[in-house]
Amino acid sequence: MTSAFRWIQLARMHEPRSAPNCVLLADGDIQVDGGKYYDLKTYQYLRAGPEVFAAKANLWRQGGGALPTAARPTSGVSAMAEVRGQAAWVRVQGPGCPAFEVQLAHYREKPALTVLDCGDVLVTGGFETFCRMDGEENDHSVADAELIEVSTRT
Repeated sequence: MTSAFRWIQLARMHEPRSAPNCVLLADGDIQVDGGKYYDLKTYQYLRAGPEVFAAKANLWRQGGGALPTAARPTSGVSAMAEVRGQAAWVRVQGPGCPAFEVQLAHYREKPALTVLDCGDVLVTGGFETFCRMDGEENDHSVADAELIEVSTRT
């Protein structure tokens, strides 16, 4: 049985990362924000910086600061999820408004964030980890979805 699809090796990112957030930009490039990796030199988890993948050139460039207008998503909004303590947070930034953070109503790790055309952010899925009495951990997928309305910051 043959497949109509194939995997293509792409250029490597500047930093490794797990659970980043990705946004398809209006020009076809992809902005990758966040994610963490374990640094073997310092024995610490570090947060990866933003990068933009130029799909047509198969190149990564390290991001930083605001994207040029032509490279922004249609709405100009980007979002990144993070867990701090026992709460899940989403940091949102966009044109015309300073960056802000929203604590999610439902705790979740590694959710999918989708920036809608109107600029709102749809938060879906992820998982939550529970420690059992015997010390083992159980991961449970999250079915709840939340919407962050950027215009009202909620």
